[in-house]
Amino acid sequence: MQNILRKNCFSKTPNTLTKNFSRLYPLRTVSVGNYQPSFKGCIEHSPRYFSTPSAPSNSVPEKVASEPSTQPTNTKGFEEKYNFINKQTPKKGFPQEQSSNESLFADSPENQRYLENMSLTELIRSKFVYTCCTNQWLVSSSPKLIEFAKEFWFGWMSDAIVRKTFFKTFIAGENPEEIHKTMQKLENSNIHTILDLSIESDLDLGKLSQRSQNYLQENKIQNIKADKFLEEYLQSIDIASKFKNSFAAIKVTSLLPTESLFRLSTYYVHVVNGYYDAITNDPKSPLFSNKSISQSNFPTDLKINFDQFLTYVLAPIPQLNHLDFESKNETTQKIQTPADLAKQLFQSIDSDKDGLVDLVDIEIGMSLDNKKLRQLLVFTSENTLPESKKKAGSNENPSWIQKGELEDYDRLLERMNSLATRAKNLNVQLMIDAEHSYFQPTIDMATLSTMSRFNMQTLDKNSNDFTTYQTKPIIYNTYQMYTKTGLRRLAVDYKKSQTLGFSFAAKLVRGAYMYQERDLFLNSKNNKKKHYGNVGTSESAANSSQGPSVDIMHIMGYRESPINETIEDTHNSYNNGILYMMEMIAENQKKLDKLTSNNLINGKRLEVKNPALFIGSHNHNSIAFGIRKMHEFAISPESKTISFGQLLGMQDLVSHKLADLGMNEYKYVPYGPLDETLPYLIRRAQENSSILDTANQELVNINKELVKRLKKSFN
Repeated sequence: MQNILRKNCFSKTPNTLTKNFSRLYPLRTVSVGNYQPSFKGCIEHSPRYFSTPSAPSNSVPEKVASEPSTQPTNTKGFEEKYNFINKQTPKKGFPQEQSSNESLFADSPENQRYLENMSLTELIRSKFVYTCCTNQWLVSSSPKLIEFAKEFWFGWMSDAIVRKTFFKTFIAGENPEEIHKTMQKLENSNIHTILDLSIESDLDLGKLSQRSQNYLQENKIQNIKADKFLEEYLQSIDIASKFKNSFAAIKVTSLLPTESLFRLSTYYVHVVNGYYDAITNDPKSPLFSNKSISQSNFPTDLKINFDQFLTYVLAPIPQLNHLDFESKNETTQKIQTPADLAKQLFQSIDSDKDGLVDLVDIEIGMSLDNKKLRQLLVFTSENTLPESKKKAGSNENPSWIQKGELEDYDRLLERMNSLATRAKNLNVQLMIDAEHSYFQPTIDMATLSTMSRFNMQTLDKNSNDFTTYQTKPIIYNTYQMYTKTGLRRLAVDYKKSQTLGFSFAAKLVRGAYMYQERDLFLNSKNNKKKHYGNVGTSESAANSSQGPSVDIMHIMGYRESPINETIEDTHNSYNNGILYMMEMIAENQKKLDKLTSNNLINGKRLEVKNPALFIGSHNHNSIAFGIRKMHEFAISPESKTISFGQLLGMQDLVSHKLADLGMNEYKYVPYGPLDETLPYLIRRAQENSSILDTANQELVNINKELVKRLKKSFN
C-alpha cells in the first residue's frame, strides 16, 4: 500500500480500476499531454467519485466484464433477507434524489408496526410536533416568537409548551434516569445510542479583531469552562457504558476557547491552496495550466520538491509571509533562522527521504503536533517583524497563532486523551462531531492525533498478521459532505491512517451549517463583513458592538464558497463517500480473506473491522444505496463495520426498518436542560420543515395509527 501512496499520480499505464462501477457512472478522464491520471493513486480525481455535469442525464453506461467476486460462497440467506437491495440504480445517473425506494420504505403495515409501541399520549404529541414542522412560517418565526414570549413575561408558558412537545420528541431528558429510560426503549427495538450532551458553542467575531487587555483572563475562564465540560463528557461516557455498543458524541468547540480554535485553524486552507498552486501553476508540473483541475477536485499524490514546497506552500501562509527564508545564520551563535526551520520542517515531512512530498505527507507534517512548524509559527513576534509590519499592529492580526493558542491546543489533546482513555476502559466509542468550517481544520488535526494513539493497530502497519485488519476503532471523525472538500478530506485522512498505522473510522453526514457558511462567503465576496453571535443561526449575526468586523473567509484563505453549489452535488458527494469507504473495506476484506483462507475461526469467515463507516443520514436514497453496496461488496451486517444512524425523533420509520433488517442501527440522542438544548430544538424543527415530504409522511403514518386505534376502541 505504501507504494500506492507514494507513486506519482501520472502514469502511462491505462486505468483499469474505473471499470468497476462504470455501469453506474458515465466515465470521463482528464488527459495531460501524453499522460493520463492513474486513479488508483488519486481517487479524489476519479469520475467514479465526482459528478459529471457534462454527461447527458439519460446516458446509459456500457456493460463491463465481471470481476472476481468477494462474496461468501453461500449468500442465499443474505439475498433473501435483503432482496430489495438488488434493485438497479435509476438510469438517469447516480445518485437520483427522486428515486422512491418503495421496496425499502414502503407505506405498508409492516413498516408502520413500530407505532404500535407508542402510547396514545406519544402519538398525539408527535402529531402536534410534525404538524408544527410542516408550517414553515411557524418554524422560521419560532426563535423570535420564543424571544417575544420571554420579553413579555410569558417565557414560562413557551417553555412549558416546548418542554411537553418538541423537547420530549427530540431530547432524551435532563437527568440520568430520563436518559436511561430513553436508551432502554431504543434498545428494546434493537436500536443503539449515540449519547450527545447538547452543548452549542460558536465564535464571537467581535473579539477577534484585536487581543483585548482582558484576553488572558477571558482565556483562563474559558479553559475552566472547558474542564467542566470535560467532566460532563466523562459522565456521558459513563452513562453510555450501561448499554452495549453505545457511542458518546463529542463537540470539540466545548473543549477549548473558540477564539483559539479559530486561530489554530487559519493556516490549513492556505496550505492546501499552496499545494494546489504548486501542481497547477508550476511550469514543471504535468498539470501546469490544466483548466479541468479545480480547487475542490485535484490529485493529492502528485509530489513536489523542497523549492516548490517553500515557494507555494510555506511562504504564502499569511503568518509566515514576512519571514526571511533566504538568509542563513552567519554568526557563531546557534540561532535557527526561518530558512533553517523550513528545511528541517520539510525533512520531517519527507517520510521516505526521496526529496519529494505529496499532500498526505504535507498534511501529516503541517499538523500542530510538529514542533518545527510550531517554531516557525512563533517567529511572528515583534522582534522579527519589519518596521512597516510593526506599525500596522501585525501582532493583533486575528489570523495569527501565538504561544497561548499552541498551549490551548495541547490542553485540548490532554482533554481528548482523558475522554478516549475513559471510553476505551468502558468499551464505549467516541463520535467526534463536525462543526463550522472555520473550526474544522483543528478539530480534524486533534481527532486524527487522538486516533493515532487510541485507534492503533496491535501490530506493525506493514505486518501480514490478520489482526491488523481487525482492530476495532474507538474514535470516529465526522465528515460534512455538503462541503466541496469533504470527499477529498475523507480520502486523504484514510491515507494518513495507513501511513501512520492506525485504524480509521468515519461518520458521513450532509451537514448542519450550510446557510451560515454560504452567507459568510457571500459577505466576504461582496466585502460586507458580518458578525456571528453565539447562537447557531445567521439571524443571530446581525449586530455586534464589540469591535470591528472580521472577514472570516478571507482570513481562512477560501477562494470559493466551501459549500457545494447544488443539492445534487451534495448527494453525489455523500454517496461517493459511501462508495469510497465501501471499496476500502472490501479491499481490506480481500487481504484478510487471503491471510485466513486456511485459518477460519470455528468455520466462520473473519470480518474486517478497519476501516469502519457510519452512514448518518435521513436520505432514503443514500440509505438504500449503502445497503445495496453492502450486498455488492459482501459486507455482512453482523460485522458491524457499517452502521446507520438518524436523529432521535426523526425518520423513526427508517430507523426501525433498518433495525428489523439486522443492520447496526443507531439513534443520535441529545440530552440536557431545556435552555441549553433550545438552539438544537430549533434546528431540528427547521430541518424537518426543509424536508416536508418526510415530515408529512411521518404525519400520515401517525394519523393512520390513530385512526386504527380509534376503530379498535369502537369495536
